[in-house]
Amino acid sequence: MEIEMYKKDAEDGNIEAQYNLGKYYLNGNIDGEGKDLKKAFIWLKKSADQGYSLAQYKLGVCYLNSYGVTKNTNKAIEYFEKSANQNNDLAQYELGLCYLNGIGVAISFAKSFEWLEKSAKQNNAKSQYWIGIFYYSGYYVSKDLNKAIIFIKKSAENNYDKAQYNLGVCYETGNGVVQDFSKSLELYRKAGEQGHSKAQYALGKYYANCKNVEYDLEKSAIWYEKSAEKGYDKAQYKFGLCFANGYGVEKDLSQAFSFFYKSAKQGNVRALYELAYCYENGLGVDKHMSKAFEAYKDAAENGYAKAQYKVGVCYENGKGVMKLLNKAFEWYEKSANQGNSKALCELGICYVMKKGVKQDLNKAFECYKKAANQNDPTGQWLLGLCYKTGRGVTKDLTKAAWWYIKSAEQGELQGQYDLALCYINGEGIGKNLIKAREWLVKATIQGHHEAKKCLKELLKANLELQNEETRKIFEEP
Repeated sequence: MEIEMYKKDAEDGNIEAQYNLGKYYLNGNIDGEGKDLKKAFIWLKKSADQGYSLAQYKLGVCYLNSYGVTKNTNKAIEYFEKSANQNNDLAQYELGLCYLNGIGVAISFAKSFEWLEKSAKQNNAKSQYWIGIFYYSGYYVSKDLNKAIIFIKKSAENNYDKAQYNLGVCYETGNGVVQDFSKSLELYRKAGEQGHSKAQYALGKYYANCKNVEYDLEKSAIWYEKSAEKGYDKAQYKFGLCFANGYGVEKDLSQAFSFFYKSAKQGNVRALYELAYCYENGLGVDKHMSKAFEAYKDAAENGYAKAQYKVGVCYENGKGVMKLLNKAFEWYEKSANQGNSKALCELGICYVMKKGVKQDLNKAFECYKKAANQNDPTGQWLLGLCYKTGRGVTKDLTKAAWWYIKSAEQGELQGQYDLALCYINGEGIGKNLIKAREWLVKATIQGHHEAKKCLKELLKANLELQNEETRKIFEEP
């Protein structure tokens, strides 16, 4: 056996054999058998202390990572330096990182760059990547995006997955290079096939968003799964959405909950929100409003506007927490300050209805206006209502009707009902009973009871407006 040959030569003092024996014990055979870190350290030290640079490098790794010996960063630096001074590119790389991160030495960008540059000149892909990062960020050297791209390209060509991924990002965004989705996709695929989780996630997004590839939710889900299995929180969240909606996989709410949970445990606020939604609605898990509230609150406290809105809803309605209108107002305001249109509508209602705050019709109007300008149909209806009633703004029936139209066209049933009233009464818009019928029918189909009553009265007074659609509405079940 090869190991027996190494042992004999190593015991005879052959430094290369001592190194190979140490390396064998460090890694084991192809099946991982025979691994013995203490023996690895002993044989690597014998070789290293006789000046063998590869052994010096490996011994530095042992001291740095507690392989067969107590961790000792000073010793790690000592052996890395011995090896690096013999021009070992791996040791030069490790030494560069030590100076960059202050491991066993004081942080020094100058010394870090010096050692990484020496290693990069020997075609070390990882060092080439880091030299690129130095130029990209302006560490020690003047910021130079062109040089950064040159070194990161060299590293990517040498098959370093981090370089391939980051160069892919550059091509996707047009940062330092001409935007090229084809090149970006190729680089993501190369990195993804090496197991780079962020590249795998990026590939999932490419297939889901038709970015220079054919729309393929199954392939998207495959790449999300690969990334999720490596623990990448964003991929876990996306893969959860795949299961929740049946995107590229069979719909499975239990699996969706499981992946939302994994992502949420890492602090992903979107996953926390989805986890809360699952608890609130009993999707893939038993319904539990207290747990839903806690998850919404965790996401809200991390600044997620949608969750802040939901926390407000919970406090307003006493769902999973004691009903407290002042707290509801507080969370609606936080969400509204980030531009959340639903929260802006609720904040406006709080100002009108004196929920946790003094009445202020002017502020309510401003909230509705902001929501309406984001194309929120409820905000548009509420803004129309302000113009109709003159609350918080000068009364203007034409503007009221205009905003009702905007709201109704987006399916807001209250907007549809109020628009129908405008057409019936000729308020802010020309009287038009056919249009009134149209919008009352739409609102009725959505379950608006007042619209149904109004439609019945309209048809009773105007028999010519009856048609097949209206007859079906009033047919006996």
